[in-house]
Amino acid sequence: MRAANAKVFRRGLGVVVLAIVASGAGATALNGCNTILGIGPATAASIAEPLTCPNYCNVVAQNCQGTNAEYLPAADGGVDTTLCMTICQSFSLGMYSPYPGDAGPATGNTVSCRLWHAQAAGDPANGPTAPQTHCPHAGPLGYGFCTDQSDPNATFITNFCQLDVPFCYEQDPRVTVYNGGATEGNTATIESADEQACQSALSQADADGGFYHYSGNALDAGVGDLTNTSGNTLNCRLWHFEYAVQTNGIQGQGPQTHCPHTEYPSVNAAGTPGPCVTPDD
Repeated sequence: MRAANAKVFRRGLGVVVLAIVASGAGATALNGCNTILGIGPATAASIAEPLTCPNYCNVVAQNCQGTNAEYLPAADGGVDTTLCMTICQSFSLGMYSPYPGDAGPATGNTVSCRLWHAQAAGDPANGPTAPQTHCPHAGPLGYGFCTDQSDPNATFITNFCQLDVPFCYEQDPRVTVYNGGATEGNTATIESADEQACQSALSQADADGGFYHYSGNALDAGVGDLTNTSGNTLNCRLWHFEYAVQTNGIQGQGPQTHCPHTEYPSVNAAGTPGPCVTPDD
């Protein structure tokens, strides 16, 4: 079993790695020229668009904290961007959208969209409720804005399923959180069927609303994406997904324990009702 920070999600990793390597090489070359010219070193931010997972993770960690946090903190409660970096590998970079820009709020299931909203969350001009409004857009679910704009049916639930199913299945094929019925074919075929099953189940759960608590709504004020560790909500399932990633490789934790909690209905590894259920489920 590999540690969480070594887990490679199947979507977008190559683009992220190339962007990081390219920006680093460019910075090195330009700094060398500046030294020769005697004009001092340049920073990476001054020569390249800050569209990288490290930059996004640093910004969202700074601007989305406490109740508004989008990624679980380190075990000691401190800031740790390792979990964010791991999950970020599943997002495509997208086209860089400068903040605030002239085109309005950024959209798309991309790092670019999430970075835009992470910056908006920390902008004093957006008022004291900016974190409640923008952090859910900036997080893994990409609520409301950061979803696949080419698919009219894509929602924050789609984003969750595209994270949860591949991670749980690829860590241990015996951990099938949503069974789409595909028993033959390659991994991508099986995961695609399971993702569809996930989207169908959770969309039905959200049919009457209330399945996901968005902190930007007045009725959900004080409830963040990761404040529910129990109860029949998507928030609870997101918490247990992130904890499964964060504790991957730790005996008694990781996907074997926490992936079943993200199912619908939520179960424990032994098949008994899990934490993400209502008392009468």
